[in-house]
Amino acid sequence: MVTWNVALTNSFSGAPLIFQTTYEQRYLRAALRGVLGRLPANRTVAVEFGAGYGRMTLVLEEFFTRPTGFERENSLITAVNTVPSSIRIVGTPTLSSVPMADGEADFAFTCTVLQHMTDEETKETLAEMRRVV
Repeated sequence: MVTWNVALTNSFSGAPLIFQTTYEQRYLRAALRGVLGRLPANRTVAVEFGAGYGRMTLVLEEFFTRPTGFERENSLITAVNTVPSSIRIVGTPTLSSVPMADGEADFAFTCTVLQHMTDEETKETLAEMRRVV
């Protein structure tokens, strides 16, 4: 199992990372705009599974009042805590069992995480995403 850190979460740095992040966040915003009409009007909680240091979780705070990320790697959680933000990244030993009640979230997503998991881990993580929404 790979231990992820900020340097390993992306193959780019500097200006290329800024461009990549901008495009990824643009696509997430477009996807969110496409599903907002199907979510409750009083939506508040959105979660990202495998949030890393919050590059994509930041977009959630534009649409939800309680954006939260779940992350397994302590070094990534430490990195996000160095920047002031309303997002919250919660440490969890596995993405298949997160500290959230059934149905507590209005929206859940993951980005570039599942391809690093076994088929069984992927199934368990997707089941956990369904449980919290």
